[in-house]
Amino acid sequence: MLPSWVHLHFVAVALRSITDRVTLVEERVKRHYRSPARTAAAEETRARIRAAALELFVSRGFQGTTLKDVADRADVGERTLYDTYGNKLGLLRHTMAMLTMGDESRVRAADRPEAIAARELDDPREALAAHLKGATDLMNRAGDLLLVADALPGADPGLARTVTHGNQAAYELNLKLAQRLEARGELRPGLSAADAADILFTLGSPGVFRTLRRMRRWSQRRYQDWVIVSATAQLLDDGRA
Repeated sequence: MLPSWVHLHFVAVALRSITDRVTLVEERVKRHYRSPARTAAAEETRARIRAAALELFVSRGFQGTTLKDVADRADVGERTLYDTYGNKLGLLRHTMAMLTMGDESRVRAADRPEAIAARELDDPREALAAHLKGATDLMNRAGDLLLVADALPGADPGLARTVTHGNQAAYELNLKLAQRLEARGELRPGLSAADAADILFTLGSPGVFRTLRRMRRWSQRRYQDWVIVSATAQLLDDGRA
């Protein structure tokens, strides 16, 4: 039989081990826990920053806007913007990502659930309508900012890469739908998937948005309906809208 002090030693070691594990768990919980109130407040601040950035980039242009301008308009410290976004281009990218996709994940536009759901609709007219409703709704949210970015790609290499990437993602999204329609024999005779994607890309572009919504003052509904009807007539076999 072991002496009592040996038993006490083993008990002490076991207790220390348990205590260490509990402490580690508590530290992990503390590191990962964020109160709902703080999370909500942080998101409200980011939303305020995005709104200020959108307003100023559109009204003053990318080059004519400073981070201090945005900070003052959003009622936050300028240091907050540098710490969160790095620089003005980082803020523009964040604002564009949130307005166009709703998040900053690396999931491609063509692989998002809503894009896949539109492509998989059985009726080609419904597929086109769902696809283009998404495109025109996106323009309603972000078209003005996309026009700002499109106008100045040569002014900043990073901005040029952002614009190029966005255009490539938009074209790929349109091409995926066009290829789906082609595979099911639903495109107008003689129209290739590549040409159909070009038509969709053009109809859903910031340029068409600017012409109809900003220059000609069309309502969002009229603009959206025209894009859908035009695409249906141009792409589908019988041209019925």
